[in-house]
Amino acid sequence: MKAKYLIIGSAIAAVLIAGGLILKLSFLGKAAAKAAPSNSSAQTSAKAPAVKKVFSKDMGGLNVQVLNARSKSAPLRAKAFRSVDSRSAVYIGPFVLNKTQELAPGSYDVELDTAPQKIYKGIRVSAGQETVEDLGCVTGILNIKTMNAKKKAASYPINVYHPKTGNAIISTTTNKPLELLAGTYDIEIGLLPKVAEAGVVIEAGKEKILDLGIVTGTLIVKAVDEKGIEIKDARQPVKVKKAGTNELIVSTKVNKPVEIKQGTYDIEIGTVPPQINKDVKVKPGEDKVVEVAIHTSSQAKAPAAPSQAKAPAAPAAPLSKIALPAKGR
Repeated sequence: MKAKYLIIGSAIAAVLIAGGLILKLSFLGKAAAKAAPSNSSAQTSAKAPAVKKVFSKDMGGLNVQVLNARSKSAPLRAKAFRSVDSRSAVYIGPFVLNKTQELAPGSYDVELDTAPQKIYKGIRVSAGQETVEDLGCVTGILNIKTMNAKKKAASYPINVYHPKTGNAIISTTTNKPLELLAGTYDIEIGLLPKVAEAGVVIEAGKEKILDLGIVTGTLIVKAVDEKGIEIKDARQPVKVKKAGTNELIVSTKVNKPVEIKQGTYDIEIGTVPPQINKDVKVKPGEDKVVEVAIHTSSQAKAPAAPSQAKAPAAPAAPLSKIALPAKGR
């Protein structure tokens, strides 16, 4: 009997397993059937032709595409000019980049508000058609990094010049990335004295980093008396000149710190007589203190000139007596 029950149980289990497999296969088949139309519609939409843009009567469209140094759509301003002849063009108005704008048929010049500005000429627009002018990436990035005498990021003024004409293009500061039209430039950094970098090449889509590090120190001309004690209220003028020359770098006063580029300088203090300290070396990131003895006599005011006593008044001249003739009776 036990064997009989085992056979019956095995048969029932086999039937249940087979039924489960049939249901699973049926479900997968339905899912595949549902997915098939979706894939077909995706392929149909991928093959669908692009929708043709419709323009107003007798008008066309222009789309000037520009990427910035980060390979993203450049948020640059632009201007459109309609060519009149080979020598002249008429200003149409502001132009939005990376977006189609309606224009009358003709030849156009587009000026990009890059630094420096650049004009792309002879772009044709036809009636009922869209003209796409893909300029790609046109700018790169200039990043001049430096630290001050206190070893902190510094904001020194920067001027960018055209290398051939010397014309100023744009001003910025150190440690601030600047987007420039790809090209070659001369750079001036407003330190004391100024630092010049000639022939700096900016490539489209790339960042040019000039890491100057720490290039300045602090110069302090300290006024002391005969005993070496600081005279805090001293205000004698100080001239800092390039060593061995008469080239003035900066004018300041005693007891007033001044940040100056590393180098060797001659220092002239406006005492009476003048004091000159030659070949004073300033190192980057360091304080250079130059002590100058100021005599108390030079601090004192010059005595007032003695007043001249008035000369005594001359005695009045005696009146001369004139004899009058006697009157006749």
